[in-house]
Amino acid sequence: MIHVAVPRDRPELAETALSDHATQFEAYNIMAGWRHPELGGAAKYLDIIGCNFYHDNQWFCRGAYVSWHEETPDPDWVPLHRLIQQVYKRYQRPMIISETSHYGGNRPAWMRMITREVQQVLSQQIPLLGVCLYPILDRSDWENDDHWHNSGLWDYQLGEEGRHLRVLAPDYAAEIQRAGQLFPQASPNKVFTTVLGGY
Repeated sequence: MIHVAVPRDRPELAETALSDHATQFEAYNIMAGWRHPELGGAAKYLDIIGCNFYHDNQWFCRGAYVSWHEETPDPDWVPLHRLIQQVYKRYQRPMIISETSHYGGNRPAWMRMITREVQQVLSQQIPLLGVCLYPILDRSDWENDDHWHNSGLWDYQLGEEGRHLRVLAPDYAAEIQRAGQLFPQASPNKVFTTVLGGY
């Protein structure tokens, strides 16, 4: 899910921004047979919509990212629940957030925001079936194996004698557990207890 904002000093980019924003729907439209039907798409293939959502999924047309902050997001930042509304209105399919996370000290705040937004979505009777945190274990940069993002539930550290260590991010874990307690119908607490029990 993306949002392409129109720079306030470049109103002439409005049409371009709208066109760029619509690119997120191309693959779904092809799968459903709405575009390029010669490829064999059909509505039956579009059963569940999976959408990734990160802090850099919103940007100004031909410009910088729209900044997100828990307490004072940029006025051009579009809340997650509104982006989900757009997708659901278009396709009327159950949805999952198939990837989401932040990095470093931003992880707990991001999780709090995701939790609030999911509550908002569910209050509107939109069938949001789940949220997948990625990564669960820290990952290295795609272009630099020596740089680790500290974006998982566990961070990676190199220990003595070259041992690879998993180090729990406790503030992030606490927010994940808190989120699980708010959605008892999904019975996530068992999962979180199992995952976190060894730490």
